Amino acid sequence: MKAPRNKRHNFLLVIISVALAVSHPLLAQKPNSGFRSEDIGDPKLAGKIEYKESSQRFKISGSGYNIWNEHDEFHFAYQAVEGDFVLSANLKFLGKGVEAHRKSGLMVRDSKKSESISMNGSVHGDGLTALQYRKATSGNMSGEPSEIKSPERIQIERQGNEFFFRVSKDGSPWIDQGSVELNVGNTVYAGMFVCSHNPEVIEKAEFWNVQLEKKYWSPIISENVGNVDKSTLSWLAQLGAKWVVLQGTDWVDTEGKGYWTPADIEPIQKRCREFGMELYSMMIPLSWIISPMLEKPDRDKQIENICRSIRAAGEQGIQMMEWRWSPDFKWGDDVGYYEVEGRGGATYKAFDYSIAKNKPSFPELGIISREQMWDRLIYFCGPVMKAAEEAGVKMSLHPKDPPVKEMRGIARVLTNTDEIIAFLDAVDSPANGFTFCQGTVTEMGVDVIDAIRRIGGRGKINHVHFRAVRGQVPNYVETFIDEGDVDMLEAIKAFKEVKYTGSLVSDHTPKITGDIEFGKLGRSFSHGYIRALVHAANAEQ
Repeated sequence: MKAPRNKRHNFLLVIISVALAVSHPLLAQKPNSGFRSEDIGDPKLAGKIEYKESSQRFKISGSGYNIWNEHDEFHFAYQAVEGDFVLSANLKFLGKGVEAHRKSGLMVRDSKKSESISMNGSVHGDGLTALQYRKATSGNMSGEPSEIKSPERIQIERQGNEFFFRVSKDGSPWIDQGSVELNVGNTVYAGMFVCSHNPEVIEKAEFWNVQLEKKYWSPIISENVGNVDKSTLSWLAQLGAKWVVLQGTDWVDTEGKGYWTPADIEPIQKRCREFGMELYSMMIPLSWIISPMLEKPDRDKQIENICRSIRAAGEQGIQMMEWRWSPDFKWGDDVGYYEVEGRGGATYKAFDYSIAKNKPSFPELGIISREQMWDRLIYFCGPVMKAAEEAGVKMSLHPKDPPVKEMRGIARVLTNTDEIIAFLDAVDSPANGFTFCQGTVTEMGVDVIDAIRRIGGRGKINHVHFRAVRGQVPNYVETFIDEGDVDMLEAIKAFKEVKYTGSLVSDHTPKITGDIEFGKLGRSFSHGYIRALVHAANAEQ
């Protein structure tokens, strides 16, 4: 075992821990918007996580034969964490317990498979404390017991591929318990666990002062997808994604009910997990929002169905739901779009407002004033945001694209930074937020970096479409990610500056010759570019 390379963890981490206990946003979130929770290794009895927001305490129930040998069974509350980090927590078992070697503690895993490479700092029911690790997939678990029994607080830290275990008892500074080197990826699963050491028993433990210090800024980098087919999820997993952003959702309600139930979403979440990923977000189908946008007689029924769907999504662990307030959601020449040739013969989408400016109104939509659009939006948000708050789900409104003031008789809202801020003020809910579509914001003609700071500084960016545009309304062209008007490195640095850690995708890109469904070749280029920008931003001190 190696001695820790960094000796700062005694006094400095005590200060960091106190500060994080007050300020770290994770501690104010419900489990399904911070730590995820699931059984590992298919234990006979299902575990669960409960969170009491007033005291910021987690109660974790878990079963399982053991965390040992070539595979594990236990209940795991975790986050996907990129790069170096420090995770600390107080812990104690609840109740007398059955097995002396029931275990609770902190863990790092390379995957959520039962045989995964992993390490943990565990505290047993009889007080035995140990550093445990499995260095190879399906390899035997090894352990090194500590001389200290029943510590009140434990900690694991990652420095590169070396993982340290520390304990604190009776208020002492951190005491090193050793370290282990593991050959794992840059992104691992880190969190709290409970194992009963008896497949017929459920044990419970409580965790509090849970503090996760991420040293590497790591937004959730993914891509929008329209299905969960094997080809789609394989592509996404091969890019290195840990989360799935499901934008195409019209197919989810297979029965045509007009809402989702937990049973609709559960198989999709299960499918994502088969590829080592979690379903992070879903787009509310636009067809469900038409009645509220047009103020039809059934709008309250439609709103209640949407609220029901939000509750179902929260129950299945969905963290964010994206939505649009766009009755005229169209992408053709009827609203001013056309195609132009770009570099190397690629096909770009362009916009010219003069093409659509003088066209008549849409017969099925009619004329809608700005006041009507705004009032209907605020009416819709009342019950929807309340449902989202209760479900622990963030709502993310996409701005109108193209951001013109009016399109064929329909007024458009949220077409500049000030209007976005006004909307966030008018709907002052912790669930309410904005999809920062950087392409659309560029088209507005505003200072994009300033907009990131103004909206992100309020903690109101819930999703990012990171794409590039040349020009602005009334004329612009959507380009490859490396040839737009905005300095993309400065933009990424601004997201880091405002401590944005939500989802970030490339969204649509130019058509590449020979591309495949969903523009996977073009979006793979954008995805790699985004990952490189994040690394560059983290390299700057």
